[in-house]
Amino acid sequence: MSDVTNVILKYPVSAYKNGEERQLKEVNKFFGDDKGFVSVEDGSLPRGWYGGTKYLEVELAIGAFNYLNLEGLIRHLKNNVKWEDREGIQLIFQGQQDEYMSIENIY
Repeated sequence: MSDVTNVILKYPVSAYKNGEERQLKEVNKFFGDDKGFVSVEDGSLPRGWYGGTKYLEVELAIGAFNYLNLEGLIRHLKNNVKWEDREGIQLIFQGQQDEYMSIENIY
């Protein structure tokens, strides 16, 4: 049995320009040895793999997690990740039994 939460992390463009790798690694420390978020701009993905006629102008990381401690993840994002620009960080999520996605503004 599983209880999957689908999650999108929206973070500042400045995080990408000034070391997104480091900051996403800090975010993913929450998951320990388990696989964490993957940036939609990850080098292992084809450039522009998503729909539309332009490249995204927002930094997004995605993941699907079994039995996610959502409150713990939010605390981790607020207290343990050293964001250079804290404005606009959002967590968009939908639990296994949820009909709609929810948005949590981290700051």
